[in-house]
Amino acid sequence: MIESKVKMKGRVRAPGHGPPSGGPIYLKVNSIYSKIVIQSIRLYQVAARIAIGADVMASITRFHISWLLTSALREVVIDGLGKPSLSSLTSYTTAFMAAPTTGAEWLKPWGSYETGHKYWAALLGSGYSTAQAYSGWIKQVPLLRSRGFVPTTNRLNVIVTCERYLYPSGVGIAVTATFEGDLTLEAAASLQQQLTQLAVFKASDDKIRTIDMILLHEVQQLEKDVLGSPSSSPVRGLELTTVTTISGATGTTSTEEATALLRQMCYPGQPPGNTLIIANKHGKFAETIRLAGQNTQASWSPKRSTTPKESDGLTCYHHNTVLSALHIAQLLNLAELAGPQPAKEPAHAQQLYTRAGAVLGWAYGGESVYSTYFAPAAIDDSHLVDGINLIRKDLAGHGPIHLRNAPTGPQPTGEPS
Repeated sequence: MIESKVKMKGRVRAPGHGPPSGGPIYLKVNSIYSKIVIQSIRLYQVAARIAIGADVMASITRFHISWLLTSALREVVIDGLGKPSLSSLTSYTTAFMAAPTTGAEWLKPWGSYETGHKYWAALLGSGYSTAQAYSGWIKQVPLLRSRGFVPTTNRLNVIVTCERYLYPSGVGIAVTATFEGDLTLEAAASLQQQLTQLAVFKASDDKIRTIDMILLHEVQQLEKDVLGSPSSSPVRGLELTTVTTISGATGTTSTEEATALLRQMCYPGQPPGNTLIIANKHGKFAETIRLAGQNTQASWSPKRSTTPKESDGLTCYHHNTVLSALHIAQLLNLAELAGPQPAKEPAHAQQLYTRAGAVLGWAYGGESVYSTYFAPAAIDDSHLVDGINLIRKDLAGHGPIHLRNAPTGPQPTGEPS
């Protein structure tokens, strides 16, 4: 039974390609021909407005919003329980090497994407599909659950997907809603907020629930599948992590308009000064706007999102950032579980803490893992940097984590630099 109130233990955290199942994360239409026709109609409408001298009103044609929840499980980390067990190098090696890419309950995390997935290539190299278990253990790569309930929503033109992962230290779930249609900027922000805040999803008991209620229930169910019953004392964030990416648009949008929309999508109701604007890269991504709020992140490349090929690339980018956010959230849970004296924990738990300290250090500095400006922002906002540095010092003799290119920090003008 789904609980009437969401109760989560843990800290308060401020802040590739498509899904491994093989299908694109964006809305599937009846045929490739239909998709081409829809895109052609939109381009024709814009061209027609330009031809008659009318202002081209910006609209959002595709966006993705993912809600994430992860649990570090004491029963796994401290007691070594779990089926399958990934909590030691020996058990991880057995489970990882036995996992296929299709046709089993637990799969390699990339599923059918055995080449070309940027996220897994960043972690394990371009030949990730043949990576050895030791490489996966070093980076704490999870396994993918091949089945499970997928919620639906009563909002039009929105489809929902769900991914479930088993990490060496616990579990994580991402539910993604993808809109494809035609909305004004204001209507897109409203839809995103409805999906995040209102009871608009059908749960496994056929009742209409909010997304946080559904995710909590599904995480507890995944814990039950792994442990035999839900964890008695999981370490979770108090709020869901939310990742939003606008991948399709028409018309022209100013930086100010795009930033204002992302502010609404990033954290509804949050004062503008509390939303961190993350500095842009150069070159291809120079016009990308990235915002990070409390447990949230949002991004949009207004120009790139108007081109079909680039739009599909932004859909892949969204999935990559979701995988990164899941990974970071789970490792932060693990760092919190380590407590103030990690060196006094059992030896097998110390191994997991050591891996968390190493991978979070790589993510913070933008090396050896998928590089995203959102990772150091999430680590800073977790208020766990001192604990991470303690793990690194006491268990591995490593120095503190550090930024390489200092991507974060509020901009005095309130706009991207």
